Amino acid sequence: MKKIAMTVLLIMIVACSKVPVEELKGGIFLSENLSSVEYDDVKVEDLKGNILFQDDFSSLKSEWGKNKEWEIINGVVKLDSLKKSDSRLALYSKEWEASTITVKGKKVLGNDGLYLGFSAKDENSYYEFVVGGFGNTRTVLKKSGVDGGVVAECKESDFESLPTDQVVELKVELKGNKIKCYVDNKLLISYKINENNKSIKSDEFLNPIDSEEQHPDPFVYKHSDGYYYGMHTVMDDKGYTPKVVLYRNKTLSDLYTKGQMKYIFETPKGQGKWNSADVWAPEIYNFDGVWYIYYSLSNFRVGVLSNKNANPMEGQWKDEGRILEKES
Repeated sequence: MKKIAMTVLLIMIVACSKVPVEELKGGIFLSENLSSVEYDDVKVEDLKGNILFQDDFSSLKSEWGKNKEWEIINGVVKLDSLKKSDSRLALYSKEWEASTITVKGKKVLGNDGLYLGFSAKDENSYYEFVVGGFGNTRTVLKKSGVDGGVVAECKESDFESLPTDQVVELKVELKGNKIKCYVDNKLLISYKINENNKSIKSDEFLNPIDSEEQHPDPFVYKHSDGYYYGMHTVMDDKGYTPKVVLYRNKTLSDLYTKGQMKYIFETPKGQGKWNSADVWAPEIYNFDGVWYIYYSLSNFRVGVLSNKNANPMEGQWKDEGRILEKES
């Protein structure tokens, strides 16, 4: 591969010392994705342990609103279809300052898992605990903002697949600006929302790199298409991972919270391959209309990916191989 001269775009970020606290307030919803699922025994409690809402689905309470796709069968609420995507049984009209939300769920059939939405203002503004999502390969905490319902991931767990036809209990604990997500009382995700409490001045903007825990080794590139492209080392509860993730957004301040996000590459598992290692500090550039991602590895080698599509969130990323490795 020909040598490419790199030009690094340095973006000065004004780190604001204080920004508004986000209120964890709102309703809940139960959902699915192209799978048949069941839910039972929903309970919402406040900070004092008072029950705000409870449903054992002996019958479908009117508060849930109308959704004919969900029905009560043998004391559980069930969506019995593999053709529906994000069909919700929702309570958006609530202003609950919930402390604990629990629900029992079971994946009956299909490739996807269970979805518990909370702090839901409406169908576009909410948090969502996804267990065994993305084809039953990942468990994540997601956030959807009011700007067109753009979804971004907050944090991922190493808990991946969800067994079929087995009841599990999903639990979400909310306290101040902290969110904790559990499956069968095992803590999978602990997430902290920005805790500052003053407004941003007109000549400042929120630092998109909100914490090293969320975005280690951050990199941002602004392209001529008007978009900011962000990358960082992807970590989970066990440490570094072999994954490469790319973000895209029109504004820099919410690049990592409201931007489009996509996992575009994962280094191969197993011994004997030059890039069978964890990925560190990836960077993205565009030269002569072609996108390149340079990534270093925990085995002290450097590789490169390429994509000829005008939009790097689309098209096919090609592994171009290694360009540098540690001298022996």
